[in-house]
Amino acid sequence: ALENLDLWSTNTDDDVIAQFSRLRRLKSLNLSGTLVSDRSIGVLKSLPALQRIDLSVTDVSLEAIRDWRATRNTLVIIESSQLHGSN
Repeated sequence: ALENLDLWSTNTDDDVIAQFSRLRRLKSLNLSGTLVSDRSIGVLKSLPALQRIDLSVTDVSLEAIRDWRATRNTLVIIESSQLHGSN
């Protein structure tokens, strides 16, 4: 089963992420530099084994990331503001 997936700087978008719901054992996902947005958060939240996700340089809003963190505080989410040293 697929546990780690690196899609850094690809044309991955929300339509691609919509197909991810069956990746039940995915633990680490790098979406940095992709075309994903807040529309993908619902599918990503449904991945039960996910432990780490990189959403830096995407169109996922800081608000969506904060909401997700509030509901699943064990998940490590890397986002652009962290890369620039701000919160």
